[in-house]
Amino acid sequence: MKKAVTIILAALSLMACSNKPEYALKVNTLIGNGGEGLESTFLYPGATYPFGMVQFTPTFKEPNIGFTGFQLSGVGCYSLGQFPVLPQAGAIETSPCHMFNWKENIKDKKGHAGYFECTVDEKIHTEMSVTPRTGMAVMTPSEDCGQISMALGVGFEISNGEFGKGEGRLNADGSFEGHAVAHDFCSAADTPFDIYYYAEFDRKPITSGAWLEDNLMPGETAIEGRESGLYCVFDGNKPLKYKFAMSFVSIENAKENLKAENPGWNFDKVRKGAEKAWNDYLSKVEVKGGSPEREEQFYTHLYHSLIHPSLCNDVNGDYMGSDFKVHKVEEGHKAYHMFSNWDTYRSQIQMVALLAPDVASDVVRSHLNFAEQCGGGMPRWAMANYETNVMQGDPGALICCNASAFGAKDYDVDRAAKVLYRAAEDSTLMTQKFPARPDLGDYLTYGRCHPSMTLEYCCADFGISQFALEACHDTLKANEYLRRSGNWKNVFNYETKWIQGRNHDGSYRGWHEAWNEFQEASHVIYHWMVPQDLNGLCDATGGKEASEERLDFLFEKLDDLYDGEHFAACNEPSFAIPWTYNWVGRPDKSSQVVHRILTEVYSTGMDGVPGNDDLGAMGSWYTFACLGMYPVIPGYGGFALNTPVFEDITIHLEGGDVRIKGGSDDFAYIKTMTVDGAPWSEAWLPYDMIKDVAEIVYTTTPELGESNFGTTVLPPSFSSAF
Repeated sequence: MKKAVTIILAALSLMACSNKPEYALKVNTLIGNGGEGLESTFLYPGATYPFGMVQFTPTFKEPNIGFTGFQLSGVGCYSLGQFPVLPQAGAIETSPCHMFNWKENIKDKKGHAGYFECTVDEKIHTEMSVTPRTGMAVMTPSEDCGQISMALGVGFEISNGEFGKGEGRLNADGSFEGHAVAHDFCSAADTPFDIYYYAEFDRKPITSGAWLEDNLMPGETAIEGRESGLYCVFDGNKPLKYKFAMSFVSIENAKENLKAENPGWNFDKVRKGAEKAWNDYLSKVEVKGGSPEREEQFYTHLYHSLIHPSLCNDVNGDYMGSDFKVHKVEEGHKAYHMFSNWDTYRSQIQMVALLAPDVASDVVRSHLNFAEQCGGGMPRWAMANYETNVMQGDPGALICCNASAFGAKDYDVDRAAKVLYRAAEDSTLMTQKFPARPDLGDYLTYGRCHPSMTLEYCCADFGISQFALEACHDTLKANEYLRRSGNWKNVFNYETKWIQGRNHDGSYRGWHEAWNEFQEASHVIYHWMVPQDLNGLCDATGGKEASEERLDFLFEKLDDLYDGEHFAACNEPSFAIPWTYNWVGRPDKSSQVVHRILTEVYSTGMDGVPGNDDLGAMGSWYTFACLGMYPVIPGYGGFALNTPVFEDITIHLEGGDVRIKGGSDDFAYIKTMTVDGAPWSEAWLPYDMIKDVAEIVYTTTPELGESNFGTTVLPPSFSSAF
């Protein structure tokens, strides 16, 4: 009897496992692979691992000239793409040169989290998957494909018109090893970091060679220089398997990475491992009661939120520091790089802290290491171990402060505080060869610099004030930085009632007199970038009614360009503005605008993302918007609310589950809300109320302006001492 019961229980357990949703399969990696100009997403469709080192994929720029192992997800320019590989039916008879004119017909593309497939040259079915530091492909030829040739690019980057350095060699055992030096980031900064690459095929080639520019060199086993590469030709009578590993330290480390993570040739094992890793992360947010299209978009954007930052230490713990020396990561931790901080501090790091606090904590550790190794300053936009000096403000500080505010705390708080304070107070401090806080001297002397930089520093200072208060329990320091966060008033023109730049004599400039007045947005967007004191801003703007009218005009159009007079869903400075309605007592309008953006600007198409995803920034915005909560205030744990688009949501946090019921994907507005059974009337929810276990229940109404929810008790706003 006991045996029978055991068998039944085992069967039920297997059934339960088999019925569990495959969240990796809900992702469509082709969403957002198109677009032009500022609306380009720069998203790639290939296989990657959560926060992994490699990205095995066609590139956004040149999707038909090979599969690279190294890309950035959604960065707003062409970069990287070292060591591309491309199969071809038949032998290679002419030089591929830089491969830009050697395009194959790559079609039938499909992808989900951890897996990508396509057909190359109409004859080679190609599948790709990954482990954290390695990639693997299986190329299955058609019956009439006598041979498969593999071109291995060495002397160029397929996502960048420029080239740093490249060299490669075919070994006697048929393996390939290479070394490249990256060229630059967005043509704006030199980033000559080293990339080491090691690859193997599951059998030896029947012939091989090299090329340099237009010259094909059969039998050659080593090559270096611009427009160069190596090639191998194999019998086409069975599938060909290929695997590789990367390192930023050495060829030997790349070999060790491959040996540790993928020693065999079991592609299904690699694919299932990647899918499981994604299932584990994506299942942290379970949604029900939405359309299939909305669910597909939701999990795709959540997936984009969890690709970066990227693992940079090898299996032996080695990583290349910002001082260009090899370091060992702390035992039990991981080192990360690729920090698009100006973009990701607004929503992505909060998402990572909520769902993967261990990763977010290691991201903070990685920032502290970067700062201490390179001169003291945090990275703003770091490509590998190089600061690019792209963008503005002190977003590295906000990465750390936001991670802390949303639950990631596994690091030395006093060490973090020392780094944060030093960069904010010492105008001579450097991040490698760049000032840690540009124009900090003016900011400290006059309480201002150019307007968008001033607003960024105010946000960073407020985040630091919260870190000092909550993490360090230092009220004196907290109040010092809170006062600094009020410097936005020094670039507010009380006559025009707009944020406006000023000359040294105090006079106001025209909005377009200086090239750097407003970074990637217009003054009508930056006007609202005072998230720490929106009550104060609205009062200065003329009161709640005047602010509401100004917001109404802004949202008459949702997809304006950076310098337009309306909302620009395509870029980060706009992210928090829809929830500003909550501070004027109109959360119903917040819900209305957010739903319009989700419905009118985003889609499941190739152009279904309005702008650069920027390493998960856009994806995390979409994810939070669908959940009905957005982290508006920098460094402060809490969410501005809107109507969730799903009827039933479960968020599995480290401390317990948060259940959200009653959302709607129609135009619906919050009528009532309860938290753990108690009425809640504020369009703001503190993080502390959900960090362990919570149940949130909404009722909605289809009529705009019908509900009193959020009209009397406004979200927090900070202008006076703690």
